[in-house]
Amino acid sequence: MALNEKDGWAQRNDLTDRLRLLTQGKLPGARAIAGLPQSRAAGASMLAFGRHAEGCIVEIEDPMHAPRELSRGRPATLPQCKPESTEPNVSAARIPFPLLRLVADGYFHSGEVLAAHFGCTRGAVWYRIRGLEALGLRVFKVRGRGYRLAEPLDLLDAKDLARRLAAHAPALSVEVLDECESTNTYLMQRVGVVPSGRVVTCELQSAGRGRRGNRWASGLGTSVTFSLAWRFSCGTAALSGLSLAVAVVVAAALESCGIAGIGLKWPNDLLHDGRKFGGILIEVSGDPQGASAAVIGVGLNVRLPAVLADGIERPVTDLTAMSADLPGNEAAGRATLSRTALLAAILEHLAEALPRYEREGFAAFREGWLARHAHAGRQVSIVQGERTLHEGEALGVADDGALLLRSARGIERVHSGEVSLRDPFSIAETAPDVGAPEGSIPSIVKWPLR
Repeated sequence: MALNEKDGWAQRNDLTDRLRLLTQGKLPGARAIAGLPQSRAAGASMLAFGRHAEGCIVEIEDPMHAPRELSRGRPATLPQCKPESTEPNVSAARIPFPLLRLVADGYFHSGEVLAAHFGCTRGAVWYRIRGLEALGLRVFKVRGRGYRLAEPLDLLDAKDLARRLAAHAPALSVEVLDECESTNTYLMQRVGVVPSGRVVTCELQSAGRGRRGNRWASGLGTSVTFSLAWRFSCGTAALSGLSLAVAVVVAAALESCGIAGIGLKWPNDLLHDGRKFGGILIEVSGDPQGASAAVIGVGLNVRLPAVLADGIERPVTDLTAMSADLPGNEAAGRATLSRTALLAAILEHLAEALPRYEREGFAAFREGWLARHAHAGRQVSIVQGERTLHEGEALGVADDGALLLRSARGIERVHSGEVSLRDPFSIAETAPDVGAPEGSIPSIVKWPLR
C-alpha cells in the first residue's frame, strides 16, 4: 500500500512492512535502524537503540508515530539488522558491574553520557541495561532523562574500605569481587599462598555455603559476606572455640554501629528477637598441635529482599529492620546503614581480636558470649539429623567453646549438634535457612508462639 502523503504513515498494520520502510528511509523524519546507513534529513525523530535478542527494538521520540517495539521477532526480510556495537550481548550470566556501579546511586543517567563513558554506542548501553533487569532490578527508562534504578543499590566501595583498613587495621588486605561462587571456597583454594589477614568479600555469591556444605542464598547488594584468612602458631585443636569468639566480635562490632538486641545461638548463629540474621563458618587446615590456618566466613543479612524473606518458613530478619527498631531510627534505618561501613567495623574488630584469641583462647571471649546467650536457662534438645543426642537446660559454654547442658545425668559437655528449643507452646521449623548461613545440619528449631 502506498504512503499517505498527508499523515506520513502507511495505513496498514503489517509490522514487517513498517520495518522495511524504516530501514529504507521511506518514512518521513526517520533514521535507519542501528547498524544501517542513517538518514541525516532535518526533523529526524527516531533513535535506534540496537537489536533485541528476539528482534529489532526501536525507540521513538514521538510516541504518536509508531509503537515502541516494532517487532517481537527478527524479520526474515531484514537479515542485515544488527546493532552498531560488535560487543557481545550481556545476559543474566554476565552481569554488567561497571554500569551497575555508575547507576547504583538511584539518579537518572543519560544514555548518551553512559555511552561516552564506556566508549560504546547507546545501543550497547541498552544491552547492558537489559543485563541489570535480568538480575531482577527495576530500571526506569524515561525519554530525555535516561535510566534510573527504582531504588538505590548499596554496593561496596573498595577504595573507602581499603582506606579505612589502612588507618585502623593495617594487618588486613581486602579484595572486593563482583561475583564468585563462595568467598570461603575462593579463599580456601588460595590459603597456602595468600598472606595472613587477606580478606575476600563479594557483591554476589552464586553458591554460598554454611557449615557442612549447606547452602546460603543472598541477593545482589543485600548482605555482607566475606572470608578472612588467618594463620595461627597454635594447632587446630586450639581453634575449637574460634567460631564462638568470632560471633562475639561480630556482635560487638555491630553494637558499635548502633545495632542492639543481638543474641548468640550455639554454635554459630546470630539472632535478634529469635530471628536469625547471620552466621559464622570456620574452615581450618594444619596440624592438631602445630601451626594452623583458618578461613573465617561471615554472612549477615543487611537488607533481606521481600522475595527471599517471603520464601523462608522460619523467622529471619536483617540489620536494616533491627536498626529501624531503635528509637528515632524508624524512618532512617534503611538509608543510614552502609555495607562498606559495617564491613569495615567488623574487620577492624577482628584484626584486634584474633591475636588475642591466639594468646588467650576462647576463654578471653567467654563472658561476652554468655552475656549474649540467646537460650540461657531454656530447655533444649541437641539434635543431629533425625537423632536427639541430649536433652536438658542450656547453662552456657565452657572455656573451649563446648555447650554446657544440665540433664538427668548431670552437667554434660556438648561439642557438636544443633540446638532445638523444647519450650511448651512452640512450633517446629525444619526449613533450610535462605539468607543466613546454615548450621551443621538442616536447621530444626522450635520457635515460641509469640
